[in-house]
Amino acid sequence: MSGSTRVKRVSIEGNIAVGKSTFARLLQSSCSDWEVVAEPVSKWQNVENNASKSTDSPPQTTVSNLLQMMYQDPQRWSYTFQTYSCMSRLRTQLQLPSAHLLGSEAAPVQVYERSIYSDRSSPQKCMERLRRRGRHEENEVKLDYLDKLHVKHERWLVEKSTEIHFDKLKKVPVLLLDAGVEFQSDPEVQEQFITKVKNFLDAL
Repeated sequence: MSGSTRVKRVSIEGNIAVGKSTFARLLQSSCSDWEVVAEPVSKWQNVENNASKSTDSPPQTTVSNLLQMMYQDPQRWSYTFQTYSCMSRLRTQLQLPSAHLLGSEAAPVQVYERSIYSDRSSPQKCMERLRRRGRHEENEVKLDYLDKLHVKHERWLVEKSTEIHFDKLKKVPVLLLDAGVEFQSDPEVQEQFITKVKNFLDAL
């Protein structure tokens, strides 16, 4: 078995501001053979404008901060953002694991922020954390939007009622963690989470 095929790949999934980045940092600090691949937010905030310079075509809207544009005008930019963010995640996941992971003698794990771990928390708690982190693109996010996303995640990861068109994806194991607790500042809860993750990974 080659180094790249024995590296386990898992993803952290959950609502906006549920605590994915915080949990990812916790995982990386817990084991030298766990490597986190962060969500490429900076790419969404600074999109290069590749519009055609042809004089025959009408001027195009300059796309710079696509994340902000999506929140400000979701009807116009949601599809564009979802397509771009999906492709940027795909490019990230197609990259080879680091030399450190490939050379590990233990059980190396690559953790992706999104893409199936599940951080689970109430929309109200997510809204609190969203306001606390102060990402200016998210100023227009309403609780109703987080409620809808919460329902989608519950149907997908908990109820398993979302229609999935690939048989292998239907059998992907999921670990549910209660991210409603303030695990960032509670070492005891952190230890409990890490133990659950280790047991989950050992069973894969």
